[in-house]
Amino acid sequence: MPYDFRLSEEQLLFQREATRVISEMVSFDMARTAEDHGLAHVMDRWRRLGDLGYAGICAAEQHCGGELGLVELTLLAEQAGARAAPLPLVWHNAAVRSISRAADRPVRPELAAELASGRQIVTVAHLEAGDTADPRSIEAELAEQGGQFRLIARKTFVPFATIAQYFLATARFGDGYALALVPSESATVSPYRSTGRDGRAMVAVDATLSQDMLVASGDASIVEDLLGAVQVGLCGYATGASRAAMDMAVAYAKDRIIFGRALGSFQAVAHRAADMLYDVEGGQLLTLEAAWRIDSGRPAGDYVAGACAYVGAGSQRVLAHAHQIHGAIGFTFEHNLSLLSTVVKATAADLGREDVNQEKVAVALGI
Repeated sequence: MPYDFRLSEEQLLFQREATRVISEMVSFDMARTAEDHGLAHVMDRWRRLGDLGYAGICAAEQHCGGELGLVELTLLAEQAGARAAPLPLVWHNAAVRSISRAADRPVRPELAAELASGRQIVTVAHLEAGDTADPRSIEAELAEQGGQFRLIARKTFVPFATIAQYFLATARFGDGYALALVPSESATVSPYRSTGRDGRAMVAVDATLSQDMLVASGDASIVEDLLGAVQVGLCGYATGASRAAMDMAVAYAKDRIIFGRALGSFQAVAHRAADMLYDVEGGQLLTLEAAWRIDSGRPAGDYVAGACAYVGAGSQRVLAHAHQIHGAIGFTFEHNLSLLSTVVKATAADLGREDVNQEKVAVALGI
């Protein structure tokens, strides 16, 4: 069955409600507050969003979740990205989704419910020294010891690590892989100075975990599924940010008068605006299709890679055009465009190298 490019009535309703809620509760000032005073000072908004169910939209109903899919997560992430929101919406929801789906090794129901409600924050800890999303690059080791598990891991650039109560860590486990839930008190967190204002840190773990902290084990697909959820969510976040930048640039081009006429009336500026729309709409389409394929259980690896390659590069092109249209004012810290630029640049790094993602698509196409 081909992808239906139209959102369902339920998805349109979710999109409208998410737009309303995020616009009322989240503003660009949150990013400035997070940078000046730390993420802890904006967590009241996170708790309010959790109370409304946005911290567990992909979790099972039995865990107080919304039982929605990644399409809805990307729609929500778009609204957060449009305001450069320094909130763990994507990382937390992707982790909760994997935890809630782990029927063979269920986490304690009360803990799963705490995570789905957002009262406890969980983030994904995957990247290591190799700086690649490929499961084969994982060096972290999980081993069974007397009915418990010992995890030795050193994860880099873990997002929202400074405020998370749990880390969902990827690791090697025997001949396969595992997802282990690590309490923050069992890890050493060393913060970085992050461009994205999202509490990045190195997380080192050498700890013994109880059996119910082993979320899932199996082949590389369990890691790929987790990372696929993260990546499509981040594509939505970057698409939302780039659309907001485009809207700012178009509004500025209409209002800015130069040489007695609107800036947007010059053909070179109009061409930039058209190019921005092309990248934004194309990125959103690829993101939604990749999310839909994961939700419907279809092979999605090459679609996720295609979305990451296009959105990672396209969102940066959009911001470059927006800055060219705004001129010097767009580079000032006081202008919201500068906030969108930093989150797009940081998110593009999370989506992986463009050439690596393009290679995955080329292999899938047999070229």
